[in-house]
Amino acid sequence: MPKDLNHNAKWILVAVLIIALSCSIDKPKAPSWELDLKVPLTSKSYQMSEIADDSEHLYAEGKEFGVIIEGEFDTTFVADNLTIEPVEEKASFELGVFEIASADTQVDSSLTLDRFWAPATQYVGSSVAVPSFAFHLGRDDGATYEFDDFIMIAIDSGAADLRITNNFLFPLGLPLILELKDSYTDQTLSTLEFDEPIPGGAVVLRQFEIRDKVFSNKLYIQFTGQSAGSDTSKIFMEMSERILILELSVSNLFASYAKAQLPEIHFDKTESLELTHEMILTKAKFRTGRFKLNVNNHLPLDAHFVLTFLDLFDANGRNYSMNVDLGKQSRVEYDEIDLSGWTLQTNSNPMDLIQTMRVRYQGYTDSTKAQLVEVSKNDSISVDTYLKDVTLEYVRGAINRLEVEMPGVEQDIDLKYRLSGIRLRNASLQLIVHNRIAFPIELDMTMTGSLASGDQRVYTLRETIEPASWIIGQATSVEYITPLTVNQTHSQYNSFMNFINLMPDKIDIQGKVFIGQLGVEGMVHRDDYIFGNYKVKAPFELAFEDTTINFDTVLVNINPTDYEGQKPDSIDEELDASITEDLSDATLWLALENHLPVAVEVLVRMDTSMSNVFGGGPCIVDKAFQLTAASTNDNGIVTSTLQDTISLNLTRDEFALFKNTSSPPKIKTVVVGTQLHLPGTDGKTIVVQADDYVAIRESYIRFSYLIEND
Repeated sequence: MPKDLNHNAKWILVAVLIIALSCSIDKPKAPSWELDLKVPLTSKSYQMSEIADDSEHLYAEGKEFGVIIEGEFDTTFVADNLTIEPVEEKASFELGVFEIASADTQVDSSLTLDRFWAPATQYVGSSVAVPSFAFHLGRDDGATYEFDDFIMIAIDSGAADLRITNNFLFPLGLPLILELKDSYTDQTLSTLEFDEPIPGGAVVLRQFEIRDKVFSNKLYIQFTGQSAGSDTSKIFMEMSERILILELSVSNLFASYAKAQLPEIHFDKTESLELTHEMILTKAKFRTGRFKLNVNNHLPLDAHFVLTFLDLFDANGRNYSMNVDLGKQSRVEYDEIDLSGWTLQTNSNPMDLIQTMRVRYQGYTDSTKAQLVEVSKNDSISVDTYLKDVTLEYVRGAINRLEVEMPGVEQDIDLKYRLSGIRLRNASLQLIVHNRIAFPIELDMTMTGSLASGDQRVYTLRETIEPASWIIGQATSVEYITPLTVNQTHSQYNSFMNFINLMPDKIDIQGKVFIGQLGVEGMVHRDDYIFGNYKVKAPFELAFEDTTINFDTVLVNINPTDYEGQKPDSIDEELDASITEDLSDATLWLALENHLPVAVEVLVRMDTSMSNVFGGGPCIVDKAFQLTAASTNDNGIVTSTLQDTISLNLTRDEFALFKNTSSPPKIKTVVVGTQLHLPGTDGKTIVVQADDYVAIRESYIRFSYLIEND
């Protein structure tokens, strides 16, 4: 081909290509692109210890998680529990054995020789040798005695002195027995057996001992014996001279009963009034009390005496005493005495069983002179004592289990929140007792746990509380604090665990204390007290109910197109309509952690209605994300954390929630709520520690929207 043709053909091809290309290329346009925008939702951890925040009866300490029940016993003051029960007692002073006026009475009796040797009357006026003979002189021919100062006596002890003068001029030999006898009853009162003869012309003294005998005022002496006579010696017989003289005098005669003339009877006796079995007092001060006396004279004699209460002192330290003048068989009543401020101070031994108060009677009865009166040793003077309304300021001594009620405590317990079951482990009961009573104390506490169903369990704790320190010389003590713990080493631990595992809805605690111990000395003041705190702690394994927990809430406020109003201060996030109308995509993204031994579910709910989000209503966005259980060891304790990230695209309808085309224009608020759903454990208990948790470490919505540069 020619060269020019070729050259021309080239240009034609170029022209054709240019024309062709010019027909298919549009006008140039400005560039456009997509931009991501993140709206953060929440970053939050939910620890199991937060369950304890919802109930005052759950606790979390370190890793430990469990039940706690605690409270306080109100202060119990001894106050008016320090009392003596009303006393109506009689202290009697009995006359006892008494001396009668015959103590100085002497009666003589003379027996002529013919009473012993009958032939003597044949030789009156002549001399004769008296042969040996035996004799027995009875009531009718013996020595008789009659006393005019008594009629009858019951002798407790006494003596009759006998003086024998032998004018027979020959001995009365052996055996020789003299018996003192009652003329009416012929009762032998006393017997004398001689161990040697009574020589002629001699005077012999002997004594009849008389004990526990009752006799009249007429007595006689019975003689039984023999005599060797005068041998060959002749004796001139003159009956008025040949006599045996017996002088009988009664001395030291003390009777338990007599109808007799009585001298003044002096007495000084101390008797005791029984006050109480509950306290043995060495010293006690009366705060209140009334004391009344009636004095009764049961004697047939006028009496004059001083009545003294040896253990009762007024504010000046003086014994309470009174002068009493009482006619025979009479009674006197005294005005009531106010014992406020008085003190009872005794020499009691703490081991005594009964507290007494000593009453002293010191005085005498009038002589009856010539009058015969009937008196018994059981005749008495008595004091009727009435002691009432007694409260004591303080007591020193021994108290035998004074019972004091403590105020009861009733406590409602809510352990059911979010929990369907609890199994306690290693429960403990701790009591802290504050005590200002200087006596041993036994605490008796009864805890009754009950359920709404009516089931009940009872636990009783009895413990000894150490006494407070007693300040010698003062009516006060120093508080002592006693900690008591019932745990696995305590003898009552199993009983306590059985009680607390009921998981009661209500606990009623009643208590009382027993103050004192027989034989143990101490001191207590009415202002002394006891109170205490109690705490039950028990780590547990638990079972969940199917539970949903609100995590967090985010409000996203979206402005309408051309919005010029005031934007609210409470907006968490804001989006302009100019952005949201060009949304092309939205993605929900979460970074989750599970440190629980159970699977959990994280819920994200979005809607314009708060009630729909948290009230269970339908939501435009409703997403659920599953997390499996964390790894655990053989004891069920979590050993490692499960971590997961989740990304989920929203549908066009879902992300349309974030567009605002309102007319008239107003702010559109989108509520974004995150919730934790714990599926129930079907009653199976699991080990959960206080620091176990579920966490949303990060979460956001990522929006993609188109940017065009016009």
